[in-house]
This record gives sequence, C-alpha cells and structure tokens, in this order.
Amino acid sequence: MPVLFNEYCTTWGVPSEENILRILESIRNLPVEYFVIDAGWYKPDHCDWGAAMGDWNPSKPLFPHGIRAVADAIRQSGKKAGVWFEFEVAGCESEIYRREELFVTRDGIPLTTGARRFFDLRSGEVTACLTRKMCDFLRENGFEYIKIDYNDSIGMGVDGAESLGEGGRQVGEASIEWLARLKDSVPGIVIENCASGGSRIEPLRMSRVSMCSFSDAHECKEIPLVAANVSRVIPARQSQIWAVIREADTPARIVWSLTAAMFGRICLSGDVHKITAEQMQKISEGLEFYSAAKDIVASGDIADVFCNIRYYRDPKGCQIYKKISQDKRRMLVLAHFFEEPFGACETDIAGYRLVSAYTTLGYGAEGGILRLEPEEYSAGAFLLEKEEED
Repeated sequence: MPVLFNEYCTTWGVPSEENILRILESIRNLPVEYFVIDAGWYKPDHCDWGAAMGDWNPSKPLFPHGIRAVADAIRQSGKKAGVWFEFEVAGCESEIYRREELFVTRDGIPLTTGARRFFDLRSGEVTACLTRKMCDFLRENGFEYIKIDYNDSIGMGVDGAESLGEGGRQVGEASIEWLARLKDSVPGIVIENCASGGSRIEPLRMSRVSMCSFSDAHECKEIPLVAANVSRVIPARQSQIWAVIREADTPARIVWSLTAAMFGRICLSGDVHKITAEQMQKISEGLEFYSAAKDIVASGDIADVFCNIRYYRDPKGCQIYKKISQDKRRMLVLAHFFEEPFGACETDIAGYRLVSAYTTLGYGAEGGILRLEPEEYSAGAFLLEKEEED
C-alpha cells in the first residue's frame, strides 16, 4: 500500500518541469513511492488540457528538456514516475480531432460531447496510433504507473453493429482489452482506474487494474463518508483516496484529510511547496501512523460502522469506523465528527488496548471504552492491540 503524490491539485492541469522539481524538493522527506504527473503535460499555450487531448505530444514550453528528464528526476528522488492519459478521447483543439474516420459515430455523425470525441477502439488504425502514442511513450520515458481517466460517456451506444447498444458494448470490450495490451507492452505497469473519480468502479474493470480513484471529491469535508461507503464496494487496497493539503490548513484540518484517506491508499496533493515545517511534520506523523496500520486497512475486516448522518451535503453527527486485522489481534478506529449534535462521543473497544493515535482530539481509553472529546470537523485515527489474557 504505497503512498502516492499526484500533482493535479497543486498545478491544476499545468504541470511543468519547474513546478514538479519544486514539489519533489518539498516532499523529499515524506515516504512517497509514486509521483504522478496528471493532466496537462501535453497542453499547448492556446487552450486548456481538456481541449488538447488526443495528440499526446509533451509540451516543449512546459518541459523544455523533455518529459523524460522529469521522469528521470522523479526516479532520482527515489520515487517511481507515473503519468495521466484519457486515451479513449480527443479534444476539439487537437489535430487528430479532425480525422473523423477514427471516431465512433451515431447515425453516421461523429459522437461529440462538449469538447470531446471518442476513438473507435475497434479500429486497427486507432490501435496502431494509441500503441505509438501511449504504450511506446510509457516505455520510452520509463513510466511505471499510468492513471487512466474517462470524463464523459458514449451513452446509449454507437454505430457499427446490429444495434447502437451492441456497438457500445463492443467499444467497452475493446477498452477492457486495452488494459491487457498495456500490461503486455509495459511489463510491471501499475494501472489506476479513474473516471471523474469513481465512475468506472465495476467488477470486470477492477479485476484488471491495480487501484481505482475513489471519487473526484478531492477536497470536500464529506470524503470520510464517501470513502467508508466505497470500502463496502471494492477492497481498500484498491481504493485510492486523496488527501489534499492547503497552505491555510490547521493541524485539525490536516488530520481530517489524512485520516479520511486512511480508508484506502493515500494519495497526497496540494500546497506542499507552500506549507510550514510544522504543517509538514503533521503530515509526516500521519504517514508514520498509516505505515503502522496499513496492513489492517489493506486486508482487515470491517467490524462496525456507526454513522448517524442523514444528509451528506449538510452533515450533522459523526462516523466511527472500525476495522480488525485478519488475526483479530489489532483494531483500527477512524473517527470523524462533522457538525453538532454529534450523537456519540465514545465507542466500544472491549478486549483491546490503545497503542497509538493520530488526532487533535482529546481522548482516553479505559474500561473497554474509547472516549473522545470532539469539536466540529475534528478527527482521529486510533490503533489498538488485543489485550493479553491473564
């Protein structure tokens, strides 16, 4: 369960050699194993990253020494390099967008949603193009991780079969086949399944990828609620959850973000190049706690979830989530308090003793009860071990 850093919520679609090197320096002492370059690495000056998809040519102004040089710098910092693709589509400002024969159609007209068209993945010409632009690119630049995004949909289907629905099924099947093609072309590649966050969390695709972005709810305070629910759908070891750090974050907010991400794989992002040493220390403490507990996160069983929140967008109450290790000897408690009234300030830990905590809450563990002293939007993670029998 390695910790990742994705620069999207730092650069907002304009990654560059300059800002990536600055970020790498800022996180040099954090135990981050993967650094992912997100959308925009191919962006020309005249449009945004979404309109430019499809040609997949690294931007020379953003990467004056080439993207390979930045991937090398990531590796030299002790991390593995990753990169973002939304390979199934092309944006309206790309050159390839004008080649209508490469895209799916409906009633003979290229299917267009906003600024996107969708490649016909059944086409041999499209396969050859994507092999060159994506597979060869990954291999030649030494990328070991790919984030595959998909931010729109072909809807009810496309031409090319006995029905629109069958055409859509065929394109979907070809999309799945591309995952195998990637693995064959780039041995050892780690694949992240992202589709506006979690829009492609389905069993077949999840069986073909390493992990899935749980949601595009990167910074909202409801993340613990979403993450807890997603943990019932896919294994935590496949659920990548963002912890976005901002320059103005208090210690309590940093704890909130880190503990929210402890429902799965932690992916850091945000203003890490702007924060104070004290803020960075709070992140380090959270990652140290996570390292001690992540085996429970990865393979433990959900023991109990108390959640009295009725409306997620105006959350009043709390969520207390417990996981127990496979051997039943260790317990992880993740507690998040939203707005008052909280409704609960303690939880049963009978048979376990508290060994460590990551929190800004006041707390105590006695008589088989973990008692907490919450404030609004406060959180904590607590690691417990089985008490030895006399």
